[in-house]
Amino acid sequence: MEMRRQLFHAIVGFAIVLLIYFDMLNEWGLLAILAAGSVLILLSRKYRVPIVYWFLKRFERPEVMKIFPGKGSFFFI
Repeated sequence: MEMRRQLFHAIVGFAIVLLIYFDMLNEWGLLAILAAGSVLILLSRKYRVPIVYWFLKRFERPEVMKIFPGKGSFFFI
């Protein structure tokens, strides 16, 4: 599972760098992603948001799921 998590982080990080490089994403876009992610994290603590839950189930560490689901993604952005 840890290898899968690391690969996912590398792919998402590379995609963000490419989007910034080609001027398809700027600091306001990253801020919007962070805000939307924050709302989804808060919702996912109480509800199973379908797409978010699928990703959390496959990539999040079980001990973090109970306390701060999506912690890695939040701080990654």
